[in-house]
Amino acid sequence: MRARRPRRPIRRRLFRGLLLVAGSLLSAGPASAEVLLLKHGGMLVGEVEAVDDGFWVAQDGRALHVPKKQAAGRFLSQDAAYRSLAERIEQAGGSLPARLQLAEWCLTHRLHDAAREQLSAAWLATGD
Repeated sequence: MRARRPRRPIRRRLFRGLLLVAGSLLSAGPASAEVLLLKHGGMLVGEVEAVDDGFWVAQDGRALHVPKKQAAGRFLSQDAAYRSLAERIEQAGGSLPARLQLAEWCLTHRLHDAAREQLSAAWLATGD
């Protein structure tokens, strides 16, 4: 006679399955997350949809409407938004106050490497 393996309770198997699914969803992140950069320096991350009078941003289970006049740009990532702002500063001559302001913006949005990049550029621009 063959020894029977003890059966795992169905709840335990379901719970493990749910954990695997939840873990894969959390690690993947939102597939269509974009960044809407606002003129006042804010940034909204979520699913961005352009409409006639502005943008709808689906974020954390809610939808926010942003009028066109308040939006500065739509980007695929936070890094792309930063790169666009940094490029504008370079094209304008890369003034020290502009670099410091961008570094502060980066810190506000937890882009620490980008802030370090701007502070280094500002330091080099002073010639010290």
